[in-house]
Amino acid sequence: MRFFFCEFDRGAGAELAAINPTYVPEDWNINDGNPSDFIGEGAREGDRCLQLRPTGGRLEWSSDDLKVSPGRMLGLEWMIKLEGGNPWHWTYWTNFTGVELEYLSSDGSRIGVESRRIRCLRTTDWQRAWYTFRTPPGTRGLKVNFVLDSPKTIDMEMCIDDVGIEEIPGEIAQGLGRLNLRALVDAKPTFARFFVEDEAGEPHHPKYSYPFKEGLFYHLNDPELNYLDLPPGGYRVRATKGPEYESCEKSVEVVEGQDTSPTLPLSRVPRERKGWLGGDHHVHLFFHKSSIHPQMTIDDVMKIAKGEGLNYVSFCGEWSELEGNLGNHQIARDADFVGQVGLESVNDFYGHTCTMGWTEIPEQGIPLRCVPWPMNTDTIESLKEMGGAWIHAHPFDRITPGRIIEDMGNPERLCNARELPIILALGHRTCFDILCHATPGGAELKTSEYYRLLNMGFKIGITASTDFYVDQARGTPGHNRTYVRAGELDFKKIAEAYRLGRTYATNTPLVSFEVEGTQIGDELQLESGREVSAKLTAFSRMGLDVARIIVNGEVFRTIEADGKWIRDEFRIPIQRSSWVAVHVQGPINDDIEPWDLTPDQRNLQSQFAHTSPVYIRVGNRGITPRREDVEFLLAWIDAARGAFHEIDRIWDGHPDESYLTSSYTEEDRKRITEAFEERVEKARFALLEYLE
Repeated sequence: MRFFFCEFDRGAGAELAAINPTYVPEDWNINDGNPSDFIGEGAREGDRCLQLRPTGGRLEWSSDDLKVSPGRMLGLEWMIKLEGGNPWHWTYWTNFTGVELEYLSSDGSRIGVESRRIRCLRTTDWQRAWYTFRTPPGTRGLKVNFVLDSPKTIDMEMCIDDVGIEEIPGEIAQGLGRLNLRALVDAKPTFARFFVEDEAGEPHHPKYSYPFKEGLFYHLNDPELNYLDLPPGGYRVRATKGPEYESCEKSVEVVEGQDTSPTLPLSRVPRERKGWLGGDHHVHLFFHKSSIHPQMTIDDVMKIAKGEGLNYVSFCGEWSELEGNLGNHQIARDADFVGQVGLESVNDFYGHTCTMGWTEIPEQGIPLRCVPWPMNTDTIESLKEMGGAWIHAHPFDRITPGRIIEDMGNPERLCNARELPIILALGHRTCFDILCHATPGGAELKTSEYYRLLNMGFKIGITASTDFYVDQARGTPGHNRTYVRAGELDFKKIAEAYRLGRTYATNTPLVSFEVEGTQIGDELQLESGREVSAKLTAFSRMGLDVARIIVNGEVFRTIEADGKWIRDEFRIPIQRSSWVAVHVQGPINDDIEPWDLTPDQRNLQSQFAHTSPVYIRVGNRGITPRREDVEFLLAWIDAARGAFHEIDRIWDGHPDESYLTSSYTEEDRKRITEAFEERVEKARFALLEYLE
């Protein structure tokens, strides 16, 4: 292992001797235990690396004092490999895992401490981690500590190698030039998505940035870090900021030994917002492991979301993150953005839901893992009382097209919206992710089932989200996004818009639609059947192809695009209670990855948007469902009931998870089964009334 020091400490290019031939690197100290316990094989380079494993106490590997000056911007980097599997979220069980910085005065006394906690569960082999910081006033010394503090022995390890520290941005290295980029909105620096490409088409990114998609583009957690030291030559630079801003691209020349500082102004697209806000309610870090960016934080995710032009993010956190942020719905707030920590209720048997707006943990808890109780119905009722919202995430992710009933009845097919018809039959409105990171063909399957449910008279908001683990660098928040007609940037209003279905789902196109002034998600009341007037406007900076007006699940009108725009006013004959929605498509664009589309569809189009309906009620009679649709939902409920009685592992209990039931007695099983059956019967009775 090597520890590098920058030139202000021990001379330009100084490199302190790698590893002590016996046990530990020079200038570093072990605070407890035998030094040999901290040395592991399988180093990234060389023979050995630092290896920390929990032993029921605090393990700390510390540098000697480094001489630094106050007010300096420093960059710390290290290679890290994390492994662990029991418990699954092992880093959340430790008191602290990561790096601590101790700021020291001239006499060696501590004047401050700063830390970066590592939540990562498993990296993809060795990965680079970094942390930038500014030394506070009075700082004359710095100590770097790698710490693993665990109250118990758990199955994991943290390996560290190749640590380095430097002053940034520092001098330009010989033979290179410096490219300083800034994206601007209204002449002010802004977060954005950046692309830097050389003349051979190879992408580049700053040293202290978050590259995505194998370096194709990058984001920053600090605009001041947007500098690249590059070989002289021509480069193409580009910035984007989601669908509401035009992109900006320039060609620049990097000159050896010089700074080149192009600005990339981003202008808003010509569109009236009318109270619509775009956001993502399904964003994660770390749970699925394979991390590329192990030091990423929730704050970093919020800044990346700002760079994608989102107005809000409800981050799906780990249980401890939810508890630590209960009632805080103002994270990273500015004039255009607000964030909060919610929870994906990974209720494996009944279906996953994304939840937002928690102010307290309900008495019955929140269902996680494969448990028999509470059901999603209980979560919905709790969130209603708190003014929150819920969304069915990837409702048909593991469903075979044409085999919904069979798959819902298979107790081994988990994570799908098995409880959905019970929730609807019991009178709850809900939301439904039409776009989410799902299997190819998912959008088509979900659209057809969405239409079926609307044709039964249920009011369901249509939504979109990413379900991305941002640390894996496969994609960013807002790749799919939900627009809500909230009126103001407030999570109470945002949650209300979800509950009322004032939403549309999109991966780029922006849509405005109304029927006789009644907007998306609302209901128009008619005394009797007649023609109604409708108005549609859709826009995409990437161009559009077509919009389809959907009435009761059938295409009523097709409207061709005029470049980036679709504008149309038309009339719709309405003779009975109905619903009207809009589906918009656009051409292929490299900035979009349409995960839900089948390969043949991707060859034709990649842009997708779909609105929730405008509901139209004629007289006092609602939508009349078809008999075959009612029978389909009854069969779905019966399949869910059969799976409940067939699956045994929902009764296993979770003794290691404080927020879950540790075990179930026979009395518990009887009580829960009776409550489940009571809900099933109520739902069946409500549906059977349609057949009378």
